[in-house]
Amino acid sequence: ITGGALNARASCSFRDDNGYRGQLELVVNNATVEQLDARVEVPKRGSCQFRLADFRQTGTLPIVVLASQQSSCKVSLWEQGNQVTVAFRDCRSECSGNSAEYLWPILVDSQKGSCS
Repeated sequence: ITGGALNARASCSFRDDNGYRGQLELVVNNATVEQLDARVEVPKRGSCQFRLADFRQTGTLPIVVLASQQSSCKVSLWEQGNQVTVAFRDCRSECSGNSAEYLWPILVDSQKGSCS
């Protein structure tokens, strides 16, 4: 985990060979999340949706943490080299079907703004 406050920006979408796909709009300035809108679709399982308005920020360094205001869901963001990880924990309420069990972190290339 890199030292210093997290700064990240991404507007991207991703898809794998199995049809797992998602979109991310993210802006983090000085470890403060200013924009987060993420949607992940898991084939035959459902989808998950995360919007900044549904969360409050509870941590900044070394890991940025957003806690849901309605559930036990937490979104964590951290930086390793040129990559920012957006990870989800305990997010059944934000997902349909059993897609939460198949939800992987979104990896952002902080230099290119792309994600996978």
